[in-house]
Amino acid sequence: MPLPPLTRPATGLPTGEASRQAHQLILAGHGSDGQRRLAAGRVLVVGADEIGGPLIAHLADSGVGMIGVADGSPMDPWDRYLGLPDAEPADRATAWARALGRTHPAVRAVAESEPVNLVDVREPDEYAFAHLPGSVLVPQGEFLNGDAAERLPTDRRTVLLCRAGIRSAEVLAVVKRSGHRDAVHLGGGILSWAERIDPEMPTY
Repeated sequence: MPLPPLTRPATGLPTGEASRQAHQLILAGHGSDGQRRLAAGRVLVVGADEIGGPLIAHLADSGVGMIGVADGSPMDPWDRYLGLPDAEPADRATAWARALGRTHPAVRAVAESEPVNLVDVREPDEYAFAHLPGSVLVPQGEFLNGDAAERLPTDRRTVLLCRAGIRSAEVLAVVKRSGHRDAVHLGGGILSWAERIDPEMPTY
């Protein structure tokens, strides 16, 4: 069964975006409604390295309205090849936010320089089979039937993930109701991560 859209369409496109996105507006099945949904969309990219950097640029070119970049790593000389032409004295997240402000003024770019709390809501055997580095395991049931949401740290943003994004989306609703309004989830789960970012990650 197809999932419902994650966002409602924005009331209109920002000034100049209709001409910038003309090639997408004419796509069958996308059109104005789909482009306005992108304009209302919010995406958090964790890691602005040689994998996340091109993704940030693609999201901005596609018309996503708000892009958060979480990467407190210092700039390296080779970062200019990822779309950052200026060697700025900043961390990667801040540098990307500044760059998008210049090249894509319609995009709201937010720098998340502090570390995030990456929470995997699958079951222990799934987590043991494959998981993202730095993630912690808190099964979905502990959120739906327990107090896991209340135990989440409040000093950093929580990013939820699962296999395909369905369970993490359900947990996200619980987490937001508990007061973590800035929490997000990894759309598509580790399946999408393996397909787009780390093809060597085992999937099931």
